Amino acid sequence: MLLPRLANASSPLPKVELLDSEDAGAHAVRIGKTIVVFAHEADDLKNLTLQAGEAENLVLLDAVPGGKYLVGSHVGDASEEGVLRLEELPAGEWKLVFRQP
Repeated sequence: MLLPRLANASSPLPKVELLDSEDAGAHAVRIGKTIVVFAHEADDLKNLTLQAGEAENLVLLDAVPGGKYLVGSHVGDASEEGVLRLEELPAGEWKLVFRQP
């Protein structure tokens, strides 16, 4: 994992951890307080369960383009390119659920 930063940056790098996705078909990586998820195959991800721990933000790179997703009471719309970003999510288990676009 490449973590770009300025040459004179003195702050420590964020913790990077590969997470177990409870659903086959996805890779998930926690980088600091953000979890990034992408599909194993060239396919859209719809439903997913993650043990987020203390993470607060989710970036789903293989969402259904224009699709609506729920994580608890948080609702987000994926971009037309298939990228979903949700912020300020609660700690613990996240159940990402796809709703119709």
